[in-house]
Amino acid sequence: MFKKIALSAIAGTCLMAMAGAADAATYNINIYGASAQYTYWTTAAPAYLKSRGCADADIRSASKKVSGREQGIAWCAGTVGLNGVTGRGFNNNGNDYFIRYSANASYDGIMGVQNNATYMPAADSAAGCSAGERLMANENTVTWVAYPGSPTTGNIGGVSCKDITIGASDVAAKSFSQYSKGYLTGHREYPGGTEEVRDIKNITISTSSYNSARPLVVPFGFFANTSVPYDNMTRLMATSIFSGQVANWQDFNEANPDLQVVACLRHAGSGTHATLDKAVMRKDFPLVRNQITPAQSMGATTVVWFNSGTSEMMNCINENQGAVGYADADRNITSLANTKRMFWMGASAARANITGGVYDFWSKQWLYYSKSEPTDVRNLITSLVNFASNPANMPSSLSTYWAASNEMKVEKSSDEIYPSFQ
Repeated sequence: MFKKIALSAIAGTCLMAMAGAADAATYNINIYGASAQYTYWTTAAPAYLKSRGCADADIRSASKKVSGREQGIAWCAGTVGLNGVTGRGFNNNGNDYFIRYSANASYDGIMGVQNNATYMPAADSAAGCSAGERLMANENTVTWVAYPGSPTTGNIGGVSCKDITIGASDVAAKSFSQYSKGYLTGHREYPGGTEEVRDIKNITISTSSYNSARPLVVPFGFFANTSVPYDNMTRLMATSIFSGQVANWQDFNEANPDLQVVACLRHAGSGTHATLDKAVMRKDFPLVRNQITPAQSMGATTVVWFNSGTSEMMNCINENQGAVGYADADRNITSLANTKRMFWMGASAARANITGGVYDFWSKQWLYYSKSEPTDVRNLITSLVNFASNPANMPSSLSTYWAASNEMKVEKSSDEIYPSFQ
């Protein structure tokens, strides 16, 4: 839930009205789930605060990986302030605004915003978080960076349980129907690891109780170990590999080197994994469900490794000859010496290719929030959505690949539908 903590009652005033210290309020916007939302808001959140009339001197931010999870926070200081630091809020309204953004998995964002503890990460449960809370940046532990400095140069010293305002997912709730059984961190646990089962299905969200918005278009792409004899992935190759049909790269061409095919996948529950299922496999072939180790394969089937996060999956690609996998198209691979990007159906994941209908491996992300939020809070969420939907607000660091919904020439009404021109 998106909380507003008022120091005194505010009656008959709108969000942007002038307000003094006596009736100042603190707003907490907590966006949780898909990793792409963290990537976007790390840069965009401070710019959003500025767009709402927060003075540069009152904007601060920080981002850091804390206990294995990406965490970020941006703050527009108001008259309440924090640790003795105060500011003026939006256009001198005196309010404090905190925007937190944290990445774990798409399905968990959907569950958390509905106050559902199913699939809650063990660390959040152990910390005593309620069903609608997850571990996010504790504002009292932050070493802030002044605007327009990079949030990545700041520091977040700790996390605490925070109410989820917006559940972010790469796909709609109904698109989670995937299963995976295998080591949590794939090839790194072989041999002797403990297998984990992820059976993510029957996730629903009530349209009568929750609003949804789709402001951002996030592209995905295929990546391969440099030993793979192709720089382009076709749909037939992808469906063959990720359904476990091929054992060797010579299956595609006898002139290829004798090289085992290794499929690196995310565990079920990942929005990227669900997008692969809905946007690429599209019911023609089922995604492989079970881990297949080299000993089980014996060179006769695809080797299959599941991985708990994108970083682990990229390591799977980088460390296994013949390996291929998938991730956000803008994934930085400069530190992965044995990894290369692949074209998809002959095209790159360039922004113009996505908006113009040339490249189709993308998702228009889903943001879910409760209809029971107060009117001023829903108005604030709407302003966030409108900001992200505007291509003029796309951070330059993302503009090579990402697109805003307002610039798309093609659309798909659901995750399963092939894009068509509007």
